[in-house]
Amino acid sequence: MTVGARKADPKLHHFKALVEVVDSGGIRAAARRLGVTQAALAKRMQALEEAAGQPLLIHRHGGVTPTEAGEALLRHARFILRKLTSLEAELAMLKGEPGGRVAVSVTPAIAGKRLHRVVAAFRADHPGIRLVLGQSTTGVALAGLRDGSRDLAVIDEPGELDAQLAAHPLAAIAQVPVVRTDHPILRHPTAEALSRLQWIKSRMPDGLEAGRLRAAFRAAGVSPPEQIIDCDPLIAMALVGESDAVALVPESSLPELVAGGLAPVRAPGLHLPSRRHALVALSGVALTAPAASFRECLLQVYGAAGNQVYPRWE
Repeated sequence: MTVGARKADPKLHHFKALVEVVDSGGIRAAARRLGVTQAALAKRMQALEEAAGQPLLIHRHGGVTPTEAGEALLRHARFILRKLTSLEAELAMLKGEPGGRVAVSVTPAIAGKRLHRVVAAFRADHPGIRLVLGQSTTGVALAGLRDGSRDLAVIDEPGELDAQLAAHPLAAIAQVPVVRTDHPILRHPTAEALSRLQWIKSRMPDGLEAGRLRAAFRAAGVSPPEQIIDCDPLIAMALVGESDAVALVPESSLPELVAGGLAPVRAPGLHLPSRRHALVALSGVALTAPAASFRECLLQVYGAAGNQVYPRWE
């Protein structure tokens, strides 16, 4: 961060000051939370801005807002502090002290009963590690990797990722259409009849899944559906249960959905696209030992990409 004349490089307490001031909304509250005087905290912020060579915060009535440079530095500061916390926890664990944390984001398609196998295998080796699992969209999951709040993320097919991220493709998951149990189509399920229904599917980047869905109908010799809705899984199930719509879901989730009043539709000659996922982590950043262990457990349960497709995991 040194430009021109030599300036003092920022230290950890400068990064902590920036994060706390932004999160607390100002110097006064941040100083109270850090246990330092306002004057001392203001001096740290001044030193950080001098090292950056430009303003980092805009002070307004009722709070502070980071400048563009402040946002960039804040992102890196959060990452550094979170990784330092992970390092301290791992070193403590190596000394036999309890503690440590692994945080993982997962796509809704795998946030079901199969995940318990991953957790059970991980817990067998790391009973004292705090495990944080969150269901999130691809954008939120990748943002968590970049800011250090997540160690790993399982996302829907990522497409192009920037050089900061490394993806490991997972085995595909077969999908099946479901409708309410008294739906008329269950009496005579055909690809043509399905094509006339309103389809509901999960969000995917760049319309990938919608394109594959339409291609599957064309391959079956019928016109593709004209009405396709992208929505979250909970909304999709509510819509299907109360309408004539059909939802495209992972086949591994069928036991729960059937128990909840939905039924699969098997139309001869219609081969629907499988869901593709990837396990993503930061490129060039070593995982902690517990995070690496969770990654291996996840790969053992969900498998690596290739010709594998998991239609049934029971």
